[in-house]
Amino acid sequence: MLKWALKEAHWLHRDISSGNVMIYNGHGFVVDWDLAQKDDLLNRRDARLPDHTGTWQYISAARLLNARNAPHLLMDDMESTFWVLLWLALRYGQHDLVDGGLSGPLQRIFDEIWTGNNGVLEGGHNKRSLMMDPDPAEAMPTRFRPDALNHILQDIQAAFHPRYLKPGPLPSTFAQLDAKTQARKKRLYNEIVAEHEEQMD
Repeated sequence: MLKWALKEAHWLHRDISSGNVMIYNGHGFVVDWDLAQKDDLLNRRDARLPDHTGTWQYISAARLLNARNAPHLLMDDMESTFWVLLWLALRYGQHDLVDGGLSGPLQRIFDEIWTGNNGVLEGGHNKRSLMMDPDPAEAMPTRFRPDALNHILQDIQAAFHPRYLKPGPLPSTFAQLDAKTQARKKRLYNEIVAEHEEQMD
């Protein structure tokens, strides 16, 4: 639905949260499009502060970590759906975190916040750590019941995992290699980047 809204209707929601997702007759709906923006108006100016365009607990790690400059992308709205599902599963689902054991993960993952050097509110380190974990089962703060919920959360985490492992620039030692080795390494590097971009599309 989010992809359709952007590709066909040219709108990006920008505030996916537990209060803006509704289930009716077995179908999910995204409501409250007050912060939505047309795609041709998106990211023209400096990015707004993340606490102004979204509900803090569900904003993507990428936007929280670069509050001043990160553009708001469809990928950010899609990642927000993961944080909504995980938050709901922790708050209302069946799992092993009971009583005082639940407040730690909720605070650590969803309420991490500090004021950066430029006075901008930032966060997202713990969200990024969860997304970067190569083992989706280990990334989750607990095991849920029924087991199908674990598989859903792990599959979504695995889908976003590459977003936080994008290949960096070629190392400075690249220029010291002979032309044939440079061409081979550059080709391999471009294949890795292309695969990453394809997974993010």
